[in-house]
Amino acid sequence: MDFAAIECAMAGGAYADYVGRAISLGSARDVWERGFGKVAAAAAALVSEASALGVTVASNAELEDMQRLFACCSVVTVVAHWRGPELEAADIRVDPVSLIVRLERDDSQTGALIRKGLPPDWKTAVSRAVGGTALTSALAEVLDRRMRREPCLIAAPTGLYWDMDEATLRHANRSALDAWWPDAFVPGNQLELADGLHAPKEIAACVPTAWSGVADLSNCQSAQLIEAIKQARGDRIVIANERQTNPLRRMALLRVTYELLANGRHNYAEARIALSEAMTSTTP
Repeated sequence: MDFAAIECAMAGGAYADYVGRAISLGSARDVWERGFGKVAAAAAALVSEASALGVTVASNAELEDMQRLFACCSVVTVVAHWRGPELEAADIRVDPVSLIVRLERDDSQTGALIRKGLPPDWKTAVSRAVGGTALTSALAEVLDRRMRREPCLIAAPTGLYWDMDEATLRHANRSALDAWWPDAFVPGNQLELADGLHAPKEIAACVPTAWSGVADLSNCQSAQLIEAIKQARGDRIVIANERQTNPLRRMALLRVTYELLANGRHNYAEARIALSEAMTSTTP
C-alpha cells in the first residue's frame, strides 16, 4: 500500500514473498519506482472509491479478517498475491546432497512417482554443479521441470487415471512434493495476506458452513482455490483465473464493478464476468 511496506517486505516482513520476487530490480526505491508504486496507487484508489460506495474494506487483511468478512458478507472479493507452484533454489531448506540421496532411495509411492518423471541422467546433470549454492540451484531447476510433467504425484484410484490441464497438474505435483518431505521445502500454492502465507485449507476454514454467495479471487492462478471455497456447493459462485493477472487491470475492473453495483442494476457475478469478458476481448 505504500513505500514503507516495500521496505518492510524486503527486510522479511509482511508481503515478503510478493515483493521478494522483484528483488532483482534492486533497492526498495528501485522496486517502488519500477512498478510497485503504481500498484500501491491503484490499491489506494480502489480502497477509497469502494469505501465511498459502501463496500466493507479490510486493508492489509489477515486471515482473521477473511473469517470476519465471510461471516457477514454474501460477496467477498480478495485482492492478494498467490505463491504458485514454482520451485526455486530458495525454496529448498535442506542440504542438496541429502535431498538427492532421498530422491534416489525413497521407496514410498510418491518417491517412485517423482523418479518416474525425472530424466534418466538427472543425477549426473545435477552433480555437474560445483558448490552448495550451484548444486541447490541445479536441483531446484530439475524438480521444477518435474512438477510440470506426468505422471501426477498423486496416484489415481485403481482403474482410473487423471486428466488434468497443465496448471492443475503443476499445482497438484507441487502440493504432493511439499507433503512428501515437509521440512525440505518452503511450501508452494499459498495465498499471501498481511500475516503471512496460508494454505488453501486455511482459506477454506474461513468460510462458514452456512455461507452461500460469491467469492471473487483477484489473485494470480486463483483457480487453484476454487474447490477450497466452493466445496461442491451449488449455492456458491467462485470467480477465478487460471493464469497470472495484472494487478492494475484487475483493480481497475473491480472499481468499475463497484460503480455498476452502486447503480443497482446488476448483481455482482453478472457485472464482474461481463466486464472481464469485455476487457479480454479483441476488436476486429
